[in-house]
Amino acid sequence: SSSHHHQNGKNNKKNRSNRNKNSSNGNNNLQYHKSVAEQLKDLGGAKLIVSTVPDASAMADLWNGLSPSGRVVVVGADTTPLEVSPLELIPTRGHVCGWPSGIPTDTTDTCNFALHHNIRSHNEIYSLNQVQDAYAYMA
Repeated sequence: SSSHHHQNGKNNKKNRSNRNKNSSNGNNNLQYHKSVAEQLKDLGGAKLIVSTVPDASAMADLWNGLSPSGRVVVVGADTTPLEVSPLELIPTRGHVCGWPSGIPTDTTDTCNFALHHNIRSHNEIYSLNQVQDAYAYMA
């Protein structure tokens, strides 16, 4: 009887272990992570998004994070066309524009200037849900 009880104990542990594996990896319990655009919308939408990413596919969802009359300014780019539907821009009166920010050597020159003149950056890191605090800190 004690070996029967021991065997049942092993099976119970194994069943609990499998149940935990199934509940954390099963399709019914996948964690849903919001896109940047969805997070921005939750905060009321962005008035301005400056996209420095040189990858058109990475910008594909930005338009959906704009507030009414919001603007996406593209300063980093590759040769791939941007994919934005008029139906993504019209409801919010969204704007997409490009802005020349210089060539890579401009950035190198700026960094070298800062290094030689002992200029240091001061960075504050805020999560998206702290955007109002970050804005207030700059003011």
